[in-house]
Amino acid sequence: MSSFRKTANLLTVLILITLSTNLLAQDADSLILVAHSLPDNAAKLETIDKICRIHPNVDTVEKYAQIELNLAKQLKLADYEASACDNLSWANHCKLDFVTAMGNRMKAIQIWDSLGREADLAFSYMNYATTLMSIESYI
Repeated sequence: MSSFRKTANLLTVLILITLSTNLLAQDADSLILVAHSLPDNAAKLETIDKICRIHPNVDTVEKYAQIELNLAKQLKLADYEASACDNLSWANHCKLDFVTAMGNRMKAIQIWDSLGREADLAFSYMNYATTLMSIESYI
């Protein structure tokens, strides 16, 4: 493959990544507007959870994960509480706060286990292991 063709392919990939990131940010910002218009209920929690899963800004994810956690506790919806802990853990991990990330992930693991949600439990364990690997702790 010629050098020009490789450069053109790389440029195309970079443009597509940039466009998809911008579209995700726009979707997430639209969801933020929707979340603020909803009453404090499960629909609001679902919207906030989606924000946390797609927003490209870690600080925004952390902010909305904390809102999700507080509201989930208030409404006594354990599945959203666990999801909020997973979202917070991801934000903590991205900010290199591995101790807090592991603490939040363990809370999620305990809740998913109590709910019998095996797929979510496996996801949390996998990400807990990723954090352990990041700090080179192979217990």
